[in-house]
Parts: sequence; structure tokens; C-alpha cells
Amino acid sequence: MNNRKAKIILLVLLLSGGLSLGLGVFFNKKEEPSIVAKLDKATIEVTGSLDYKLKNNLKGHIEAKTIKVEATADNELVPYNLIWKGDNTLNASVSFRVYKTSKEVEVKASCKKKNNQEDCVIDNITKLGKPINEGTIKKDDKEIILAENEFINASLTGKSVYYYVVIEYTGNEGITGKLEGSLAVNKSEAKPNINILAAYKENDNGEYEETKTIPQTGYVINKEKSVCSNGAEPEWDKDNGGLLVTSLSKETSCYLYFDIIP
Repeated sequence: MNNRKAKIILLVLLLSGGLSLGLGVFFNKKEEPSIVAKLDKATIEVTGSLDYKLKNNLKGHIEAKTIKVEATADNELVPYNLIWKGDNTLNASVSFRVYKTSKEVEVKASCKKKNNQEDCVIDNITKLGKPINEGTIKKDDKEIILAENEFINASLTGKSVYYYVVIEYTGNEGITGKLEGSLAVNKSEAKPNINILAAYKENDNGEYEETKTIPQTGYVINKEKSVCSNGAEPEWDKDNGGLLVTSLSKETSCYLYFDIIP
């Protein structure tokens, strides 16, 4: 892969178009709370854990963990799956949700027992957006795919994304046991597919009108108005003069707004 072309740069993009890139192999076998993996010249570091210890917890109990994935290289697009592997001694199933952001959000779960159940809240949960994955951890499960077909644009200064794993017990009986193990990453064959749902550019009156192509000169992307799904972020690549979408998932949709450069 040509490193300078590994960025996703949309020079002139029709709204009905998409984009696919060939991807390489990414793997790691080191079982530690913080792991490091190599992909050609890219260094990927995963920091965090997914260890939970429960003792006589009741219906409604919630736990939350934060995981950081950082990639360092000269503009490499890295595909990966984020996985937990370990021991599971829980005597009941729990549900889980995974969120993703491009900037770290401080989350913390707190619970109070009341009337044979628990009333729990998570600080800043609304800042995490919608879950990118959810499911159930059963009693005998020893491996969980937390985030599948993910992408990160590695940069020389290090590009980071954050995952937040929330587990919740919804059964009627008390739950006891633990989940403990390690995080891992492995190869993903997925190719990114970016769908620009709509693009708007500012006119001389300060209003926005829809455009069928991405403006190349005289405009800059409005990052406050522009929005992409699954935690992706649209930016303007000053060096190459194009749109750069970072923190991709396999399917990413965007609404883009462009302002006139004063």
C-alpha cells in the first residue's frame, strides 16, 4: 500500500459513490492489559482491560470500562477486530454494549441497591452516541468480539480511538462470578465503504445549499455541522487538498457542510 495514498481522500465525490481500499494483515498474540501489535511500519497499542468481578449483584447492575486503541505510522489505514478472551465464571448471562468515540470521554458507573434490584447511572453516557455493537455474554462464553471490521488511520504522531464496554445484568436472580482475561486484535478483511448522504456548501448569504460534488477550492469543512456515523470524523487534508475521514467503521455515512474561506 502506498503510504501517501492510505489516507481516504475524496477529491471529487459524487453523492452516489463509495470508496474501497485494499487492506493488510494485523495480528497480536501478547496477552497483557496493554498490548502492542505490528503491521508493516504501523505500531498499534491497545490499552485497557475488560475485567469484572461481581458478588451477589442484582437485576439492573451495570459496569463500564474504557479501551484505547492507538496507531502510529506514516499514514497507514489499519483494519482490525477488537476481541476479549479469558475466563468466565459468571453464573448468569449479561448483556453488553460497545460505544466508540474519537476523543476520550470520562465514564463511570455507580449503583444503589433498592427493592431487590439496582438503580445504576453512567456519567456522560449521552456523550458516547449510539452503540456500535451489542449482544449477550453467556455463562460459558470465553471469547467476545467487541468491535468488528474497524479501521484506524495511523499517523506519525499517533491516532487514537476509544471504546466503552458497558455490561448490564437483567436477570431476576443474583449474579456472582468474574470475567477476566486479555484484549486482543486480529486480522480483518473488511474494506471501508463511505457513503456521502448529502453535502452542503455556504453561499454568499451565509446559507447552505446542497451540492453534488465536494468543493475543492475556496471552502473548508465545517466540523461542527458535519457528522458521520459510528464515531467517524470528517476533516480537511491541508497537504493533499481533499476530504479525510478518520476513525472509520466498515459502513460509514456522512452529512458534510462546507464554509467559504474568508
